Amino acid sequence: QFDDTVAKGKVVSQTPSSGTGVKGDEITLVVSKGPELFAIPHVRGLRTNDARQKLEDAGFVVKVHHSSLFVGANYVVTVSPGEGTMVPKGTTVTINVV
Repeated sequence: QFDDTVAKGKVVSQTPSSGTGVKGDEITLVVSKGPELFAIPHVRGLRTNDARQKLEDAGFVVKVHHSSLFVGANYVVTVSPGEGTMVPKGTTVTINVV
């Protein structure tokens, strides 16, 4: 199962719990798949506020960076991590605007 706190490949739980049961009992282990991943949506070309809203609605934290070519147009030109990248919700996504 997906788990935000237990690393991928580690045991989340077992039934029966450790130290219980008897010899020959079936033991069921639930193994973590790590955190569930989500694709960063396409926001290049959007106005800064629209891109921020779309990313926040998808569960990401947004950082706005004014590119070295910033002229006040407030359009997104690049996204980091890149659009389509699979990351956990809560990841900080930096949008570079001009």
